[in-house]
Amino acid sequence: MEIRHGEISEIENFQLFSADNQGDDVVVAEIDGTIVGYMQINEGASDATIFFMESTMKGVGGALIDWLKGRCSYIVADNAVESAGGQTERIES
Repeated sequence: MEIRHGEISEIENFQLFSADNQGDDVVVAEIDGTIVGYMQINEGASDATIFFMESTMKGVGGALIDWLKGRCSYIVADNAVESAGGQTERIES
């Protein structure tokens, strides 16, 4: 699995994508050239906030978070989705 910075145009076909999702940066996970997941984030020098994440395969979300943990010492997952309980979670790496 390759994880890299991406563009909005690469994720527009995902089921839950919305132009209203927050996050200035897009990070995608791909396997054999096919994007299987993404997250929308705001990334600082040593911190990041995850605003939205979607994947089509089990394990992709964890891989995206692990990638971010390798870059940041402080991560916040700001989950406003009602089904997820509208929680904000702090992830320390």
